[in-house]
Amino acid sequence: MLNSHINIYLICLVYDCNHFYFLVILVHMLEIENLTFSFSEKELIQGLSLHVKKGEKIALLGPSGSGKTTLFKLITGLHPLQNGKILVDGIPLEKGQNQISYMMQEDLLLPWRTAIKNALLPCEFTKADLREEAEQIFSQVGLTGYEEYYPHELSIGMRQRVALTRALLLKRPLLILDEPFSSVDYNRKQDLIKLVSEMVERYHLTLLFITHNPDEAKQLSDKVYQLKEGCLHVG
Repeated sequence: MLNSHINIYLICLVYDCNHFYFLVILVHMLEIENLTFSFSEKELIQGLSLHVKKGEKIALLGPSGSGKTTLFKLITGLHPLQNGKILVDGIPLEKGQNQISYMMQEDLLLPWRTAIKNALLPCEFTKADLREEAEQIFSQVGLTGYEEYYPHELSIGMRQRVALTRALLLKRPLLILDEPFSSVDYNRKQDLIKLVSEMVERYHLTLLFITHNPDEAKQLSDKVYQLKEGCLHVG
């Protein structure tokens, strides 16, 4: 049955071979309704609702401890829902998680795998051979020559770029990045912003990312939200 929210579906009248058809297109990649989450008796998220259209780029700002990462972990299913509803591409979260690629603040690289093998790890489950593409992204993020280095041999910024490569290689429709540029210098950051923007456009991805930098938010997003006291505010 169709959702009653008229802004969620685009209904088109299509003519083909002397027949008219109604074509129903889902326009939202992410729908959050009345989300509430508490931790240690503190309410971090308070009745939050958000609709993100397919192809949109959303930046999330807010002070440390305001619940930004908590919100992302709820969207990705790493925290259980307490109250509210989350749909990913019209599907309940528990069935829609394979639509999401998530880069956390921590790089979570496996210490016994090289940089390139860490980047390729999720692709092994799909049997896709993306070694050449991974090497191309490594070139764009300044990691050429470091493919066979182990995590302990890399700087924090390098490990972060490996984690970003891993997220981008999946090309899942909803790309979620938690402070993806926090450990790199200005020039490298500009390269990464350009890369993410190009990948989002090329593969028609929807992007949500956390940043503490308003300039990053303006460069990479269509909309900017502030999370304060558990509630979203535009701008």
